[in-house]
Amino acid sequence: MYQYQTYFDFIHEEITETQGSVPYYLRLFSILDFDLIPRFRSAKGRNGYDNHCMIKIALIAMIERLNTYPAHRRFLRDRPRLCELIGLKLRGGKFMLPSDATFSKFYNSDYFATLIKDLFSTCLRKLLPLLLRKYRYICVDSQPVLANTALNNPKNFSAKKVSRDKDAAWGVKGKSNASKCSKEDVIYYYGYKLHMLSLGPIPLTCLITPANKNDSEYLRELLIHIMDDFSLCSLDVCADKGYDSNKNFDFIHDVFRGRAFIPKRRSASFEIPRGKCGSLLVSHSTYFEKKRAILKTKSVCPLLDGSTNPCPFKSSLGISDYGCTSYTTLTTGKYRDWIDASSPAFKKVYRHRLNIENLFSIAEDGRLKRINGYSQKYLNTKVALFSLFMVASASLAISIGKNDLLTATVKLKDFIAA
Repeated sequence: MYQYQTYFDFIHEEITETQGSVPYYLRLFSILDFDLIPRFRSAKGRNGYDNHCMIKIALIAMIERLNTYPAHRRFLRDRPRLCELIGLKLRGGKFMLPSDATFSKFYNSDYFATLIKDLFSTCLRKLLPLLLRKYRYICVDSQPVLANTALNNPKNFSAKKVSRDKDAAWGVKGKSNASKCSKEDVIYYYGYKLHMLSLGPIPLTCLITPANKNDSEYLRELLIHIMDDFSLCSLDVCADKGYDSNKNFDFIHDVFRGRAFIPKRRSASFEIPRGKCGSLLVSHSTYFEKKRAILKTKSVCPLLDGSTNPCPFKSSLGISDYGCTSYTTLTTGKYRDWIDASSPAFKKVYRHRLNIENLFSIAEDGRLKRINGYSQKYLNTKVALFSLFMVASASLAISIGKNDLLTATVKLKDFIAA
């Protein structure tokens, strides 16, 4: 019986080394330049687990959808060859795996997230020339991330719900983008918003905000990031109508030197201003207000001349000698008026926005739909790991000549592991 067990262990190790997940991770880690990352933060005191090992463990957890620290250890304990590849130390014939406290220390550290972002930036810079040949458009959108709290449990009817996560906030999202769904068909949640900007299906930069923040105000900040970090500009920008604003259109065309493909919000019907007595007012003049840099129009009562024909409702309604006056703010955008969302040229470019929808689908698949940590620092690390995973996977697909598997992460892993 002992001989059979020995033979099984030998065969099992040979299969996992040649056909299991080890070949996939061996190639994936070879894509990343770990030489740029210091192994330890300080040369003083005990070293503990080095940064290279912890980044590899965290990246494996992101790929395998391991959302708890015990799940991290169980996965590695059953794969000694993978532990050897990661570089974990042996003690008493067993690999030393990090404790919950060690995992928490790294995941909630800004320093650890910065190291992951450095790896991501280095890998992306090598990949950008190839991506720009294929994608000439940028996609931007936001995705809700639920906090780890009973506030997100609709079956919990306790009146004293509390949350350990003090960085999160209440937000609202639509159940669907379909036209048949009304504005009232929404879901309220407690958590964050992940604002992401991608080159086609590959993430470029991300921002994390509480869930109650508006999407539109962060588009310019995301574009500034890629202009400063990767010198990217003069690309088409695809976004939904949540980003429709004159400031965004002007920034994309004047500063980013690109074209904005953003559909307009459904505008309300124009209402002619009325006086206090209910009579319709007419346009008197239009002028530019320098202090706020906006155009305004002035409307007055057409039947009133303060010098010869005083208003009969002056005393009863409190109207001045010159009658009723109304001021309306006009649009100040220079590029928003050219948008025609029904034109074939607009639809041809705007349909590329589905790339970021597919990217969010991968993020939601057991990875970033709901976090298990209790702070924005934890989520920041998870988002950095997801971005690194997508860029490294795309680089690996290109390196083995499988461009059709650029975003098909599961198929790519199965292809290499087969």
